[in-house]
Amino acid sequence: MIKLIYTKIFYVAALFLLANSAFASPVILNMDTHPQDRGWVTSCYNTGSSSLDNGILKIDSDTCYSFRPQLETTEYSDTGWVVKTRMRIADSQILQYDELSSNNQTLVDANGNPFSNNTFIDPEDLVLAHIELSDDIRYAKLSFYADRVKLNGYYQEIKLDMSQFHEFRLVGDLTSIRLYVDGALAINWRDVVNYGNQERFYLNMRHLSFGINNNNYSSYINEISYPGVRSVTEWDSFEYDLSAPMTGDDIQDEGMYVQYMPEGYIGEGILEFVGVLNSSAQTAAGEYQVYYSDGSSQIFPVSFPPYQRSSLDIRGLGVKQDTRFASVLKTDRRTTATLIHYEQGKALGANFTTATNTRWGIAEGFASLHTEDYLNLFNPGDEMVEVEVKIHPEHRLRNDLVLRVHSKSRATLPVHEFFKEESLPFPYGITVKSTGPVVAALSRHDAGFGDGMLFMATPGMGETSGYVAEGLATKNNYEYFDVLNLNTFPINLELSIHYIDGISQTTKHYISGYNQWTGITLTDNNIVTRPDIAYAVEYQATAYYNHNLNAPVIANFIHAQAGRMEGVRFQQDSHRYWEFAEGFRSANQAAVQEHLAIFNPSNEAANGTITFYYDDGLNPTVVPFKVSSYGKASFALHKLTELRQAHSWGGISYGIHINSNVGVIAHFSHQDKNLGGGFALNGTGWD
Repeated sequence: MIKLIYTKIFYVAALFLLANSAFASPVILNMDTHPQDRGWVTSCYNTGSSSLDNGILKIDSDTCYSFRPQLETTEYSDTGWVVKTRMRIADSQILQYDELSSNNQTLVDANGNPFSNNTFIDPEDLVLAHIELSDDIRYAKLSFYADRVKLNGYYQEIKLDMSQFHEFRLVGDLTSIRLYVDGALAINWRDVVNYGNQERFYLNMRHLSFGINNNNYSSYINEISYPGVRSVTEWDSFEYDLSAPMTGDDIQDEGMYVQYMPEGYIGEGILEFVGVLNSSAQTAAGEYQVYYSDGSSQIFPVSFPPYQRSSLDIRGLGVKQDTRFASVLKTDRRTTATLIHYEQGKALGANFTTATNTRWGIAEGFASLHTEDYLNLFNPGDEMVEVEVKIHPEHRLRNDLVLRVHSKSRATLPVHEFFKEESLPFPYGITVKSTGPVVAALSRHDAGFGDGMLFMATPGMGETSGYVAEGLATKNNYEYFDVLNLNTFPINLELSIHYIDGISQTTKHYISGYNQWTGITLTDNNIVTRPDIAYAVEYQATAYYNHNLNAPVIANFIHAQAGRMEGVRFQQDSHRYWEFAEGFRSANQAAVQEHLAIFNPSNEAANGTITFYYDDGLNPTVVPFKVSSYGKASFALHKLTELRQAHSWGGISYGIHINSNVGVIAHFSHQDKNLGGGFALNGTGWD
């Protein structure tokens, strides 16, 4: 804590009120001429100055000085919006307390209470700049601190030196707001609002502005800013565009579609394959990149034919053995990739992800004498990052977990080695906080169940709602809902079970705040009261004392039985399109059993098709489906008569593409009695 005195800081604000609107072309201020000469006007108090110097717009103000378009029209679009700027904080200073008092200004905290001249503050709590967005669907706030940028205060942040120029690109559509920093996806904020029939945005030009706004304070989610700040900001460019097409995931990295997997290992008796589905009409070309913990790497050129499921044999490629690695798949068009790992009767599988973040959470951890949990991290950036790992509850650890992950390197933390042996056994949750974007996943080897599991962590602070499309309670298995509440307040968790025959039931659960981990055994009779009937799971989380306030949580679903473990994170968004790059039909139908589940959380019936693309690229199979509102469908793929029959000498591999008229949730499970074990996949979804 420090006393509030003359301190070097920065404070810059840009206010955007955006909505579903389109323009024939982007509006770009490249600062070769002054914004006022382009028809932009100043707003707020306008006490300060602005000037151009070698293509840089400098704004200097101690209150408020910003620019907005002179137009006051409203236009429409069906795509979304993009706002981009390249800027830095050249210099800023906060006035001393006595100077503020002499100007009849009062310092206030996040609750609006006055500070005294003896008040001490933590500089890490200071919000020094912000961008605010409201596009008639949601309110979002990008807050700038001395050493980081945070989106909406939900612990989704990125470390950044704001004295240097950085490019910030905000992309908004009906499903999310995404922040790209210097070309890399840094934060993906999924909305928690139910949009109903919202299909269009509008843009009110009076509320699109950029500049400085130092004469305010903020009480939004414990963020604090102060009046009396003089800021000097430099803007290299500013632009907005509502004509660019939006997709569920942007094509990144110079036109390449990038997917990450932080887990990989091959050795004696260990097999790994990467299944890749290309459901487009053109060949997908690119690179499969392998990054090791020592900083070395291998790059393999790859191409995937159209309408085909392909497979990369990791050992056959020549990847190093007995060395842990992460992998990156870059292709020139959208593909779906899945990692499958077979090891001594255990099977692990997970989809690659396009997400990177500085915050990750896992609600499923278990410490015992027969389990090994590994936290796998990959740093895709060009700078080393420092990662702080916390276990909840923290008192179970012998010491803190902090590690450094070098640029484009993989790091593995054997979490089970850090526990106090006298505490065993116990469940726990994990949170990851890093100084730059990373990718995180958890892998487990469980000698008790004779299997393992691999699943991606949840980015940010979690989500307020989620779904898993597949569940089945029997006397021979266990199914769990594990939740980690990172909020400072208790929450009310509403858990709904939707059976395949159309019957639903709901229970409510109290979850304490302050990093509280809770496990709910779904196979208890008070949760799932109808055994041997397939179901889907849905949760909604709200503040316990204010049910109108949504509360994000980290949530995982676990299925365990003898010889088989499956773990997935809850799906936060329904999508019209889903893909799975892993499917196998054995000549021996009983040897490999696979199931596909579809849950429809919308208010109208889902009608669509399931297309199976084979490994030879010939004659895909199309199967229609229909699922009622809040209904569930399940397909035993190993028995599906429409599927092509397996080759007599072994089997046939395939990928799955789902196309629905409304958003649905999908889930894929695989049980292998030949190689042993089983795994579950969330799939890759988009709209």
